[in-house]
Amino acid sequence: MAEFMPIRQRKIYSVRSGINERNCKELLRFNSGSVDFLAAQFLVESDTRGGGISRRKQMEIFLRFVNDPGFQSGVAQDVDVHRTNGNKTKRYEISREVGQSHNWIRFPTTAEDMTEAKVLWQRHSRLPSVIGALDCTQVVIQKPGSAR
Repeated sequence: MAEFMPIRQRKIYSVRSGINERNCKELLRFNSGSVDFLAAQFLVESDTRGGGISRRKQMEIFLRFVNDPGFQSGVAQDVDVHRTNGNKTKRYEISREVGQSHNWIRFPTTAEDMTEAKVLWQRHSRLPSVIGALDCTQVVIQKPGSAR
């Protein structure tokens, strides 16, 4: 009877690079301490029994994805998780951070707040009449003297 049973082959795991101190800034655009801070701010401590993904690893998955979305398998390989887990974690992270965005993203709404923001931008960056900025967004700005 045993001669007819298929023998399961030995499972071979692929080698994944993972995030370390050396490549953290390059892959995630944050240093290791900042990743820990963000994980503590946005994520609840999850139960990692049975191989669950830690809070730190969840934040690494999210930051790696928003840094350079690419293909799921490439992002997952960089963070050292399976692509299915990476995709599920990414979607969960996006909903968590959008849900808490009101705590972190604020735009001046009153005339007084706008005046204060203009003064701060002028003092720090010498940019007149600026009340806010979007990171990683390119907007064409004409010099004040060359307006047509």
